[in-house]
Amino acid sequence: MPGLPDAVPAPVDPIAEEEIAVPKAELSTHIDRSPEDVFGYVTEFTNNPKWRRNVIDTWWIDEGPTRPGRRGGQAARILGRRMEVTAEIVAGRGSWKH
Repeated sequence: MPGLPDAVPAPVDPIAEEEIAVPKAELSTHIDRSPEDVFGYVTEFTNNPKWRRNVIDTWWIDEGPTRPGRRGGQAARILGRRMEVTAEIVAGRGSWKH
């Protein structure tokens, strides 16, 4: 437009242009149980407070067997605050929709 200066491109930040390496960590634990037993334990969400440090409570909203459509809730302490989530089983045991 007349009377306005030409736009000046923003300076390029060379650090933002680079890929930043993110540290990675792995931990292995031997559990003297069958894979089926371990899977059954960790996918039964009422066990979460026993093995997930930040989870403080879990509850079922709907009665009955674990099945698609059944809903449950979970409370966790994250950054010092209580946070709750409700989820629904959508494709069998272990698959949840939040």
